[in-house]
Amino acid sequence: MHSVSDALDICSVSDEIWVARGTYNESIELTENLALYGGFVGSEEALEERDLAQNSTILDASGLSDSVVTVSGVEGTVLDGVTITGGSFETGGGIRFSYASSATVSNCTITGNSALQGGGGVSSRLSAPYLTNCSIIANESTRRGGGLSISDSQATMTNCLMSENRAEEGAGVWIGTSTPAITSCTVRNNVASKNGGGIACEFAHPLIYNCDILNNTGQYGGGIAFLVSEGEISETTIAYNVTPGGGGVYGDESSPRFERCSVFRNREGGIYFIFRQSKPIFKDCLIEENESLYSGAG
Repeated sequence: MHSVSDALDICSVSDEIWVARGTYNESIELTENLALYGGFVGSEEALEERDLAQNSTILDASGLSDSVVTVSGVEGTVLDGVTITGGSFETGGGIRFSYASSATVSNCTITGNSALQGGGGVSSRLSAPYLTNCSIIANESTRRGGGLSISDSQATMTNCLMSENRAEEGAGVWIGTSTPAITSCTVRNNVASKNGGGIACEFAHPLIYNCDILNNTGQYGGGIAFLVSEGEISETTIAYNVTPGGGGVYGDESSPRFERCSVFRNREGGIYFIFRQSKPIFKDCLIEENESLYSGAG
């Protein structure tokens, strides 16, 4: 086979495709119940024999003006051990989930992608993707979700890194009208020109557990910004974030619940809520050493 697309064209439902190391300049669309694995030399006889660290499989859509990977209206799909780069599209420059799709994305690096509206790295709309052990780094969106944009979806993220992404809102992750579960993830060094350097929530209810939200920058809510949202955040560290308003956490008309969280060393306030219909709850949380030129440093 000369391309990944060639292999996809002849595969059957429930097939596995093993992709050898190398760079493939193409965009692909995954099909129902298909498993695509990267990281092979070509002599392996079992999946466990591949070495992802030594054998990079790179899907690069540079110059194609398309998402690198599209997952549309299918279930049971697996994408594992691939670097996704060079994508550029309206939404989901790296990976675009749409139309009630569900897929598992594991051990992937998603970097150097861009989008105009949302999800420079990954966009999920009306879908339920599961991302685990993935690095989503240095992606951009003109509007929302430099790393990820989650809209009307029930996404799950476990052991993922969102770093050095840029967007107007939600540079690391933007969540709209969704209830994602984000567990044991690190969101760091992301930059938003408006709300939510790390994470921005609008009409959303995220479940965030055992995460580190560090050193992000935004106009409001360097770490997390809640706009007309709720949510449950537990055993999570929010630290070293910077913004003119609510360095750690910012909220407007929002009532998230924080339990056993640490909010410290954020600049321009650890926590800032506009108490117009906002009723945040903080239980057994450590809030200290936050800095502000004004009141409410925490």
